[in-house]
Formats: sequence, structure tokens, C-alpha cells
Amino acid sequence: MVLFSDIKPVLLLEVFSRLRDEIMMRHLLRLLT
Repeated sequence: MVLFSDIKPVLLLEVFSRLRDEIMMRHLLRLLT
């Protein structure tokens, strides 16, 4: 249980950073075109 609670936040952070990167890329592409 301790291990699980330790891993969960890291996974959330990973997903969040990936989503943010994708959104940033789309915004950049929209600005460029």
C-alpha cells in the first residue's frame, strides 16, 4: 500500500506533464500556421 501511494503521484505528474506538452505543441502549431 505504501508503495502504491508512492507511485501514484509520480504517474499523475507524468500524465500531467505529457498532457501539458501536447497542449503547448498544439498551441504553437496554431500560432505558427
